[in-house]
Amino acid sequence: MAHKLLIPWSMLILTACSYTNPYWSAVKGSYYSFTVRFEIRELLGDKIIDILSNPDHVESFQVSHQLSKNKANTLHGYPILDKGNPLEGSSLTQFQSLIFDKDSYVLGITKRCRFFPDSALRFTKKEETVTILFSFSCNQWIFIQGDSEVYEDFDPVRLPLLKVIKDLFPGNRQIQALK
Repeated sequence: MAHKLLIPWSMLILTACSYTNPYWSAVKGSYYSFTVRFEIRELLGDKIIDILSNPDHVESFQVSHQLSKNKANTLHGYPILDKGNPLEGSSLTQFQSLIFDKDSYVLGITKRCRFFPDSALRFTKKEETVTILFSFSCNQWIFIQGDSEVYEDFDPVRLPLLKVIKDLFPGNRQIQALK
């Protein structure tokens, strides 16, 4: 009798310890499943994850690293220098798998480098947006939604992220020169 009770309890404990929250993303009529671990849900929050996992469209930008007092033609205060191709299809799916993977982040460590963004993605879902600013000189990204800003390192996925960004700006010499 005791061994029959151990199996359900052990399954409950294993389920609780490995809890993930699935989000479904519609991309060009297909559905992709992204499992978002607790750490990333806590870091980004449900609103940001909802917009990132199911955007209506995603725009790409090259931005200046210097903030501007003039708000015209800026993205969160950074002047827009160029607009790249939209992030869509398999590139969007690949990018989403990177941002929803806990191993893409260096959690709990703060770098002592100054954040100088060089590129950005703006995810739009209905009237709401999430902007991700990328600093490849510092290997950090900032997720911005409304008044919320989340800074984190992306050291483990620098090269795949850089490839995604470069693919969006095929004719941009400055973006292509990023190492």
